[in-house]
Amino acid sequence: NLAEKLDFTESRLGSDNEEVVLLKKQYSLLQIKDYLLMKQVSEKCNLKPVFVLYFYSNVEGECENCDTAGHVLTYLRETYPQLRVYSFDYNLDLGALKTLISINKIKPEFPAFVVNEKTYYGLSDQESITTTLPKSLLLTATTTSKTQATSTKK
Repeated sequence: NLAEKLDFTESRLGSDNEEVVLLKKQYSLLQIKDYLLMKQVSEKCNLKPVFVLYFYSNVEGECENCDTAGHVLTYLRETYPQLRVYSFDYNLDLGALKTLISINKIKPEFPAFVVNEKTYYGLSDQESITTTLPKSLLLTATTTSKTQATSTKK
């Protein structure tokens, strides 16, 4: 919900707006904290979530397929309850984000994904992104999302 509000604000005010940049930094820090915490909880509680780190760029011409990839990830996150998606603006000037980029050795090729610690570049359609996900996850789709997907096809 917060991500949708931030996306809406960014589309209205622009990605260079000072308030938008500040909100993106705060949201990115929250996501990084959640990611690190969920990794610890998963290990201690023997959970098997699938983590996706999604890196995009708002710089004109750097990522023509980032919007499409973002929509696909939103759909997949709603469909698969064990999927944890974290989205980051690669060019955001934030130390913690730069560290995350460095640790995962993310190149400035967009869209970029880290799925359970394996990196992929340039994927944007549902089929190609879905192939990066573990088969065990794909069997856990929610009933609501399956119903929505079926009604969308009609």
